[in-house]
Amino acid sequence: MKPSFEIAATGQLVAVRLHGICTREFSPFFMEAAGALVAQADNRQLMVDVTECRYMDSTFLGCLLALYRRADTAMWIRADDAGRQLFASARIDQVISVRDELSPIGSHQWTVIVATDEPDAARLVRQVADAHRQLADMEGPHAEVCRTIAEQLEQEITDAEATTDNLDTVRRGDGD
Repeated sequence: MKPSFEIAATGQLVAVRLHGICTREFSPFFMEAAGALVAQADNRQLMVDVTECRYMDSTFLGCLLALYRRADTAMWIRADDAGRQLFASARIDQVISVRDELSPIGSHQWTVIVATDEPDAARLVRQVADAHRQLADMEGPHAEVCRTIAEQLEQEITDAEATTDNLDTVRRGDGD
């Protein structure tokens, strides 16, 4: 089953409702689709409802933080007790309001958005690195681990780009 989420809009609110398991594989698709949604929000609030999300990995948590930081609109997260504890442990609740209030959007107004394809490896690695950099910047209890992950992946990206540049030079015959 491909990852999906739902979107809805009403009045001054744009809402995203996540389901099931939200992990690094889902992150690039979510960031692209949600980013486009935020760009069209027209000064409306953005609510991300995670009450039906059973699991979020660190990459996805970092993506939510990145979405908040890139949004030019107010954003809040609707979460149950377990979700609020998760956001508190990562200190995300210090920058994004995490609430348990009911969604003001009725059940008939949601549109399902399904991931169309798997992200390419380079895009996925960049997304994971960025998400962990976002979490490291929060200076929470796992900041050093997140920073190490981000730095290692960023180095791998740099090395891969250098290798690609070197191969291109050899193919052109410029390396002699």
